[in-house]
Amino acid sequence: FFYIAYDLAEVDDYEGAIANYTKDIEQEPSAAAYHNRGLAKEDISDISGAIMDLNRSIEINPEFSSAYYHIGRLQILNEDYYGALSAFEKYSEFTDWENSYKDLYVEYFSAEALYNKDFNDSALDKIDWRLKNISDLENELSSSEISSFYQLRGNIHMDNDSLNLALED
Repeated sequence: FFYIAYDLAEVDDYEGAIANYTKDIEQEPSAAAYHNRGLAKEDISDISGAIMDLNRSIEINPEFSSAYYHIGRLQILNEDYYGALSAFEKYSEFTDWENSYKDLYVEYFSAEALYNKDFNDSALDKIDWRLKNISDLENELSSSEISSFYQLRGNIHMDNDSLNLALED
């Protein structure tokens, strides 16, 4: 059922994927099945169901870094910024930092969470460090994705009443 579910998710049949992941879980619960079912639930906007499944995958495999990444993203959507920061911290603990897409976005979303909790200086430090190492970004992200880093930094500068710095971004 796992591979059928995976194939269904690949063609955007998320309901079918969820049903088959559920059958797979009923036969033999696994961190991967809960993780993937959580992602399928996210795709149909069942955010709380997605978080529950991702948490279940971590209960089975506490070092499943991808689950922490997705929980952090979903916590941002729920405006649970402390929950997001906690999940991203766990992601960083259990992953080999390789400047992958997820690694870069953990930094971005962490900075966004800090910004949304009014920790502007910490958010700015995180974004500034990343932008100083821009070559890492260029290999993994599109120019529109890179611009989101600059936009966030500009927003932080605006909140810090640094209009000239905000305009540069």
